[in-house]
Amino acid sequence: MASPVLEEEDYLQPEFELEEEGEGEAFSDVDDDEVSSPVVRDLRHYEYTLALVKPHAVCHVPNIEKKILEKGFSIIKRKTLKLTPEQATEFFIKREERNPIKVPELICYMVSGFIHVMVLAKEKAIQRWQHLMGPADPDKARHVYPLSLRAKYGEDDIMNALYGSRNQEEAARDIRFFFKDVIIEPSRQNKITKDPCEPSNASFLAHKVYLQENIYPTLQKGLTELVRMKPAHGFHWFINWLFENDPQSPQVKPCELKIIPN
Repeated sequence: MASPVLEEEDYLQPEFELEEEGEGEAFSDVDDDEVSSPVVRDLRHYEYTLALVKPHAVCHVPNIEKKILEKGFSIIKRKTLKLTPEQATEFFIKREERNPIKVPELICYMVSGFIHVMVLAKEKAIQRWQHLMGPADPDKARHVYPLSLRAKYGEDDIMNALYGSRNQEEAARDIRFFFKDVIIEPSRQNKITKDPCEPSNASFLAHKVYLQENIYPTLQKGLTELVRMKPAHGFHWFINWLFENDPQSPQVKPCELKIIPN
């Protein structure tokens, strides 16, 4: 496949705070893969990123794709699908570590309708897609970047119309989640030079392992149950569910509490 012609952006907006959202395979109900490109090669600064259009904005996909192409991106792969509660939880729970309070509402929203996902290619694609989307909060986007896609199609910080990968590692995971036949070859320019045995890296890895083994399974189970039950007050229901199903909580019966010394 011939490499698409790369065009320099006619603008470069200031850096914005990247959105705090949020592996496995998602199954497509409607597949619109028009370009067969099973292997994506990371050549020089040529990057690939995942772009996701959220449920309420799917009706604007033609206009969103038109804007994407106008800004010099190539759409390598695309499909429209509906996530199951398990898939939505698996995808977003690991991307919302800094703001876990919004996860239940986000999961319920993401399974409420169809989504549209695309693999975008361009020089510095990750950074430039973030700029084209604008800030994660649409209200902020309308004030500081009124021409961004979130300023135009976003409603609030949950229904902010779009999602994009925040770095190369996340882009590779995101693309693999939705397009199992696409292989992102590792970049030769962004190698980690730090010694993996350094305390900072070791602590980070230990933190990740602990979350994956002890936290994520319980959260994923609870969020899936939340979507199925659809309680009136989802946040409070989820907090109570965590108290009742926390595998790390002491196994003490209520009648035994009075004999525990203060």
